[in-house]
Amino acid sequence: MLHADHTYDDHPMAGVVEDLPARGCGIELRLHHCDPDEACARAREHDFIVLADAIDKSHGVREAFIVAPDGYIWVPDTPIQNSTAD
Repeated sequence: MLHADHTYDDHPMAGVVEDLPARGCGIELRLHHCDPDEACARAREHDFIVLADAIDKSHGVREAFIVAPDGYIWVPDTPIQNSTAD
């Protein structure tokens, strides 16, 4: 489970997480069956960093890489129709 920073406002963990830069650095979270083209458009509307635009990959999915302000990498993906990937 992931929590937003404000969920720890009145919690003992507040002192642990408040000064950590980019806590999610290196963590990739995949969102299967989430339209990557739409996710990129919405990410740009909210000033997220689109690290890699949506593209069809050889392993049978269309995916994108989006960096959230907290450093987590979100990877929305959808299966490519008629893909022969295993």
